[in-house]
Order: sequence, then C-alpha cells, then structure tokens
Amino acid sequence: MIGAQDEHGGGMMADINITPLVDVMMVLLVIFMVTAPLLIPQSIGINLPKTAAIKSPQHPNKGRLAIDENGQLRMDNQPMASELLSKHLADKAQDEEYALSIEADDNVRYGRVAEVLAMARAAGVSKIAFVTVMNGKL
Repeated sequence: MIGAQDEHGGGMMADINITPLVDVMMVLLVIFMVTAPLLIPQSIGINLPKTAAIKSPQHPNKGRLAIDENGQLRMDNQPMASELLSKHLADKAQDEEYALSIEADDNVRYGRVAEVLAMARAAGVSKIAFVTVMNGKL
C-alpha cells in the first residue's frame, strides 16, 4: 500500500500541515507588538489638542517638554522636577537658537501650562512652540 490511509481505510489523507504557517504568524505578531509603540511618537500617553495644520520652522537645537494630564513634566523624555526645569532651561537658553516645544495633554489644567510657560520665559527661552494634533493624527 502506497500513501497513508484514514482510519476507515477509505482513501488518502489530504490534511495540510499548518504548523509552519502558525509559527510564521506568531513571529510576525510578536514583531508588530514590539515595534508598534516605537512608531508612535506619543508613546507616553499624552492626548494633544487638535488644531489646523501649519508648517513650523525647524530648529536644530530643539527641546521637547511634555506635560502629562497630572501635570508631571518630562524634558526630552526624561522626568524633570519643576524646581530643576528653570535651571535646565536657563542653561539651554544660552544658545540663541534654542527652541522649546511644549506638548501638553488635552486634560491638563491651563494653570499648569501657564506656570511652565512662565518658567520657560523667565529662564530666557524666546522660541516656544506648542505641539498639537492635526485631525486626530500627530
């Protein structure tokens, strides 16, 4: 007898081995799960307000200050205490080309944003921009 027969002895088995397909799909799933958060610039969970799109000037010496919904600060993706922010910005503001981008969560109190803006202005930062989302996309 050539070939495998099923239990009833009636004919050839025509099953497809899907184990390699499942293995490939699992590897692809893991790759997408690992890389997806890296593709989104807003991976720290800040909900930016939505506005119309404008082209902003590009500055090579640019700082990025994020304010989360609890008012916590992150300067260039590093946690920053409010007390240290003024000194850090004063050091950076020595360069006249330094520009600061503020990313404030949509739910943060306006007073907190105003405090941070006042600290930046007092530190000597003259180029300040607010980052927003255009039509739900960054």
